[in-house]
Amino acid sequence: MSWGATVSVAPQLVVGCRRAGKQDPGEVVGLVVGQGQALPDDTEEGDHPGECQVLVAVDQRVVTGATSCMDLDSSSVPGPSASVKRSVQVMLRLGFAVVGVLDMPRAVAFWTAALDLVPTEEWQSEHWTTLNYADGSRRALGLQYSESPVEAHPRIHLDLFVDTTAEQQAEVERLVALGAQTLDWDSYPDNPDFVVLADPDGNAFCVVDLSRSSST
Repeated sequence: MSWGATVSVAPQLVVGCRRAGKQDPGEVVGLVVGQGQALPDDTEEGDHPGECQVLVAVDQRVVTGATSCMDLDSSSVPGPSASVKRSVQVMLRLGFAVVGVLDMPRAVAFWTAALDLVPTEEWQSEHWTTLNYADGSRRALGLQYSESPVEAHPRIHLDLFVDTTAEQQAEVERLVALGAQTLDWDSYPDNPDFVVLADPDGNAFCVVDLSRSSST
């Protein structure tokens, strides 16, 4: 058996062959680190695939094995899309949406009435207001002073949900009465499940009828 086979492995992997019954059973001979490097061709006379265990380790943990170095290929080595991945501690968590506004008092009045929110003192300034859910359970929305021009087709927007078409119609009428604007949206699909409005600052958002959503 030749140990000179070239293997394709992810850069973070360590690959090795361990010969059963040869010297120390735990001895790993022929380590390879990185992409497409070859295992050394130093097999003793008489060795065969059954006497070699191929190891792949991530962070010094063995995660897979094979009976032959020749069996080790890209299909048997964990990669970025495999179920075995490096353990990564994620410290990030999703916060809340932030809406840019030009008139802070007007925006606070609209969004607190629209979604039954309450303004808080957290990070409060002339350029920022945090809105919480009325029960005080958590933050719901941030309002930040901005002089940036409003985007006609924003890539990020708010979706507000209702459960029925009747609720959608009623909520759209209520929001317009609070100061929202009905937009002449040019990208509606056939039979849309959403209505596009804009807040008093011109920020587009959607009122979505979940009873007609394609996902329900």
